[in-house]
Order: sequence, then C-alpha cells, then structure tokens
Amino acid sequence: MTGKKRSARILQAMLLVVCASCVVGASAREWRLQSSHQEKDEVLETGKLEDLLKSLGTGIEGNSAEVGERAARLDSYEYEDYRFEGCAIGWREKHESSEAGKRLSKEIAEFMIPLKSLSQTSVRVDEIGASVYVVSFTTLKLKETIRARVRTIHENGRENDSGRLASGTGIYFRNEDMAQRVAKALILSIKRCQKDNHKSD
Repeated sequence: MTGKKRSARILQAMLLVVCASCVVGASAREWRLQSSHQEKDEVLETGKLEDLLKSLGTGIEGNSAEVGERAARLDSYEYEDYRFEGCAIGWREKHESSEAGKRLSKEIAEFMIPLKSLSQTSVRVDEIGASVYVVSFTTLKLKETIRARVRTIHENGRENDSGRLASGTGIYFRNEDMAQRVAKALILSIKRCQKDNHKSD
C-alpha cells in the first residue's frame, strides 16, 4: 500500500469516527431533552396545585405573539401580571390591532378566570398562522363566567372602560412547545380544582 493510499484510508477512518461521535452526541442531546420534558411532565402531574399554577405563570407571563401580516391586518398580543388565588387565575392582556401599519385600536384587558368553571375537554392548541399557536378553552355548559375589565383606546384617542363576561377565550403563543405545556398545565389545574371542589361538596 502506497503512502497516499494509507493516508486516504486513515483520513476516511477518522471521518467515520467523527461522524459517529456526532450522531451519538446528537442522540444523547435529544435523549436529555426528552428526559427533561418527561421529568417536568411528571412534576406537573404529581405536584401540588400551587406548583401547577406557578408553571402556568412561567408560560403566560411575558409571552407575546403576532397574528396576521404587517402589510395588512395585524393583531399583536402581550401578556403580563399573571397571578393566582385559590382556584382562580388572572393576567393582563394587551391587544393592539393595526392595518397596513396604521393602528386601529388598543385594548388592555384584566382577566380573572375561575378554574372550577372551565371544561377540561375544551382545552386545545391550534396553529392559526405561521408559527402562531392559540391555547383556547371554554366554560362548562358555555356559561359566561370568564370576567374581564377592558380599557379600549381607539384610533382617534378616545378611551372607554367596560366589563365583559365570556364563555371562552384564548392565549396566543409563538412557540408550539410552550403552548402545549401551558395547555397541559391548564388541564391538570382544572382537574385538580374540580376534584377538590367535589370533595368539599
């Protein structure tokens, strides 16, 4: 075997070793990621109600998303001031609508939602645009028990306050994984609250 052929064989062997280590490394990273998700899921399922409600906050607090196109109709959402008390959760949603870059209106809504009144089976995640996901839910028997205080700022600068009751609403996300985790935590929180409610009846 000539020196050139021997060098080529050695180079091929080295490349195979490097590629194998890349595959093994990627598999290990993927396994660690899956294990991390599984551990978090187990914590959600076995944790206390307070832990579930805190986990909801990590997904909702500071979250933002845009639905539509900047050159046409665009709705942007921002979430902050997440809070919980007993089996009720709440947050502030800033919703701004614009068309072709011109602002139409801005709404600041303060939500307060009793988890005992929500339907577990209604919680779902839908993709509604390019990398935009919504976690939606409705109340039991579609009763209007979701409360919101809303301040609306119109295009002309006029402002008005109002109170709203609804039988359903949703939270928008840019990340599907986060949307799925919030949906799961929400379902488990509803289940835990309704179970505790039956015990006290």
